[in-house]
Amino acid sequence: MYWQTERGGAVIFQNFDINYIKTVLSGYDKKLQEIEERLLELNHMQCDTDDMIRSLSVKADDFTGTSVRMHDVSSLLLRRRQLMEEQKKEIQCEMWRLMEEEETIRRIWACYRGLEGEEFQIVRALYAERQLYSAVEQESGMSHGTFEKKRAAAIRKIQSLYHSELDNLAIITKKYKTDHQNTYKKVQAV
Repeated sequence: MYWQTERGGAVIFQNFDINYIKTVLSGYDKKLQEIEERLLELNHMQCDTDDMIRSLSVKADDFTGTSVRMHDVSSLLLRRRQLMEEQKKEIQCEMWRLMEEEETIRRIWACYRGLEGEEFQIVRALYAERQLYSAVEQESGMSHGTFEKKRAAAIRKIQSLYHSELDNLAIITKKYKTDHQNTYKKVQAV
């Protein structure tokens, strides 16, 4: 899997290989559940961090004792508050990264759902249902070369749809096919 540089404070998925597509298709629900659990955990941590920051916002005059001691306590509290602020930023960044990953997973799934016919059947059997390659190939009745070409074409189509300007709904409803056909008809008319 490849990563694009940071944008908007979070690392986003730009390019990915077939292994990432396989991982998403074979464990779609599980991956989304893991992300949701992690987001809930991070949200809880962020609330705890916010509470800690508020509690550390105590004024130095609330302490009694010598000015040296008050300075030491104030320095410790200030340093602790800085660490908590850093942790808060780290938590927010991780939450953004997880949300970007969730969007990527949902987009790959939408692109998979946008496949049709033999391409959809092959990808579903191989990756979503995790059937053995040889069994799926044999069941298809295709030669090895034809089967592999269709499988590879389906993966390329997923990648192409992923990088297209279409939204997920347009991909799932296969709107891209009618748009492409309309463009083709306009070109022929000219």
